[in-house]
Amino acid sequence: MPLPRPLVSILALCIAGGAATLLTGALYTKAPATVAVDADRALDAEITRFVEQDSYKKTVTFAGIVTAKEDTRLAFEIPGTLISLGLRVGDTAKAGQIVARLDTRSLVANQSATAGRLAQAKAQGELARLQFDRIRDLFAQGAVSQGQFDEARLGLDSAKATETALQAELSAINVALTKSELRLPFNATVNARHASIGAVVASGSPIYDITSTEGREAIIGIPAQVATRLAVDEVVTVYIDGDAIVGRILGISSKLDLRTRTQTIRIALPDNSEATPGQVAVLHHAITIETAGGWLPMTALTEGGRGLWTALVARANQEGSIVTERAILEIIDFADDRVYVRGSLKNGDKVIASGTHRLVPGMAINPVEAAQ
Repeated sequence: MPLPRPLVSILALCIAGGAATLLTGALYTKAPATVAVDADRALDAEITRFVEQDSYKKTVTFAGIVTAKEDTRLAFEIPGTLISLGLRVGDTAKAGQIVARLDTRSLVANQSATAGRLAQAKAQGELARLQFDRIRDLFAQGAVSQGQFDEARLGLDSAKATETALQAELSAINVALTKSELRLPFNATVNARHASIGAVVASGSPIYDITSTEGREAIIGIPAQVATRLAVDEVVTVYIDGDAIVGRILGISSKLDLRTRTQTIRIALPDNSEATPGQVAVLHHAITIETAGGWLPMTALTEGGRGLWTALVARANQEGSIVTERAILEIIDFADDRVYVRGSLKNGDKVIASGTHRLVPGMAINPVEAAQ
């Protein structure tokens, strides 16, 4: 007798539910965390000792540029026509040497005219003094009026003022004549020439770009936390094109650069240094970072999940065999082919140094100490 349709549906649902329960149980049954240990087939595995420490040293690198002690752009303070340029790019000259001249004919003519007017003013001043002396004597005798006395006195004062003004004008012309010659302020090398003979130049127009031949400095920006560990006159080593050069800190700025968020340090390079302004100077500085952990070779780590890493540790099981066990780690820092890590490792743990791709947790191994 056929079963009623509702009963058949209920039986089908029960059978399906039972099958799903069995399948789910099979899927969620955990696989063994380790493999069977076969001590006779243990693989050789290179190990390294994990040494736990409270902090570690790190060498940080900062780059800057080499500069000359003096680096400036030479220009005339007065306008004029260039009649002489003594240097070209690459030339070197001594401090005080005249390297450019302006046409001074108009200045010389003005100097002569002013000198003549000054001589005339001096003569008029002497005449005014003699007249005043006579009027003063006559005024004392009551032979001249107060107005005549005042006129003689003020005439003498006017002559003196005129003489003073002309003397100042002549001095200004003499200064201008001096400024018509461009002299080097220090021993220097010419890096650029911006004008040619015959050009009319304005006041302040650049003529030469020069740098001092003596004194080289490295200008380097460093973070504030590193700057606090350095001191003026401290000896440091900078690297320029791979060459190590010992220098001395001249100064440390007290203000952070708004763009780079660094403080600037000036390092004096030796007088015999052949560093060229514009070269890159690199400063290596060792700092101590207060973070607990330890160093491992990079080959000991395998990428895990959620930003963590794993390593295999050699430990003895209950049967006395040496087997691998997984340790979860976090990378703190890098240094060449080593990593500074922290996690579930303990001081003295034997960590598989390489070849971890051949091993799984629970596998028997024959630990071999890595060569130091």
